Amino acid sequence: MPATRIASLVPSITELLIALGLRQHVVARTGFCIHPADDVRDIPKVGGTKDVNLDKLRSLRPSHVIVNVDENRLDTVDAIRAWPKAERPQVIVTHPNSPEDNLALIDQLVHSNSHFENHPVRGFLGAGVRPSSMKAMSWSQCSKRTY
Repeated sequence: MPATRIASLVPSITELLIALGLRQHVVARTGFCIHPADDVRDIPKVGGTKDVNLDKLRSLRPSHVIVNVDENRLDTVDAIRAWPKAERPQVIVTHPNSPEDNLALIDQLVHSNSHFENHPVRGFLGAGVRPSSMKAMSWSQCSKRTY
């Protein structure tokens, strides 16, 4: 199984990944991903949420890039999806709308990555503790706003 290399372009997701114990897999973040400070200090920055340095991001060879409909731009996602297949990461689009959606967000992240196969959170979510209001979405199913 190839190494999991996560680029988080969403500050709250960066915090969540670290809280889930995945710091060692996070290879890129935005300049706005500043918490927890001690954990993110040495993770390379790839620009902001709306002005991602795609060349730098690509050079870090992420296996997964996590974006958010309200944080990131569609043209950034389209550019990543246009990378050659051998270099193209899985793009995970998030769009929680309420506090309850956070469990579904965790579920979406867990099921997008085989690294979570034996993670304790998988058992918690597998026990049926998840809302139905948010489902994994493609960018085309979400708003194209970027503010």
